[in-house]
Amino acid sequence: MTMQARPGRHGVIRFPFMIAVLLGLSFTAKDQMCTRAIENLRFKLAQNSLQLMQEGKSSFFADIRMICSVFDEALPLGLHALLALLETKSFIRAFALASQLNQVDVEVKVLPFAQWVSYTNPEGDVPAVNTSYDHVHLLGSLWWMRHWAGAFLADALIAGRQIWTPGGSFHDADSLLNHIHQLQKHSGRDQATVSIEHGFIWHSVLSMNCSSYPAWLAIKWCRIPETLEQPCLHAFGHGVFYSFILREYELKRDDQPTDGYSVCNQLRPFSMNISSQVQNIMFSACEAAPSLEAIAFCRAGVHHSIHLMSSASV
Repeated sequence: MTMQARPGRHGVIRFPFMIAVLLGLSFTAKDQMCTRAIENLRFKLAQNSLQLMQEGKSSFFADIRMICSVFDEALPLGLHALLALLETKSFIRAFALASQLNQVDVEVKVLPFAQWVSYTNPEGDVPAVNTSYDHVHLLGSLWWMRHWAGAFLADALIAGRQIWTPGGSFHDADSLLNHIHQLQKHSGRDQATVSIEHGFIWHSVLSMNCSSYPAWLAIKWCRIPETLEQPCLHAFGHGVFYSFILREYELKRDDQPTDGYSVCNQLRPFSMNISSQVQNIMFSACEAAPSLEAIAFCRAGVHHSIHLMSSASV
């Protein structure tokens, strides 16, 4: 016996309507699966964050392959899924659960400025928290993971991978960075997009092996509205710092047992003794920036990186 579609009361075929309903349920199920996947990956990221904080090592580089593996799992779900892992309130909830399950008492709060997340540990059993007065920029903190996500995205494009979004996919740094700038325009945006931009730019600058300030690239990427331009130019200061500090350490730290910087082997915060001579070289490199404003923001970015990496800051 064959089943045929019958007209409804008004002569409308029912089967297409039923198919549309089923398709709608199918898409809803996929959305729910994607949401669960993001939640699971976010929790895994929070566990890895806590593990890095408990590491207590003092080597020059930090092995963050565990963080990269989570980013790698999230990437096929799209750029917005990766960004969702790093959303402030959702990540704090995941981190609180990871801390509870691991019986580690780490208190987390959001600071009024830029939605930065601060960590305190009353029990004193988390070395990263208790060896620095700076409780925002700790190894494994949300602040660093957002920057590492930007470096990860830059590295993925360099490797020829596509970055997917609901509106299409990105194959090159120019288009992806432009998309990130568009996200920054939205009211109520999370600070994650600025941090991702910074990591994206410093890793991109490093990959070019620039021996001087890449003025042409700053002009290309940062010729945007002023509110977006300033963080972009600041990021090039980070790029100058990374380029020069790695060159300095490659020359003068022959005893370093690591393989050097990579997207998953990042510089460890508050681990370096940075001489005034090297600092002056970095600040001088900023003089090649394309405008007085660009010079000022480059120098600010260099100064910020020096604070983040210098052992004198703890």
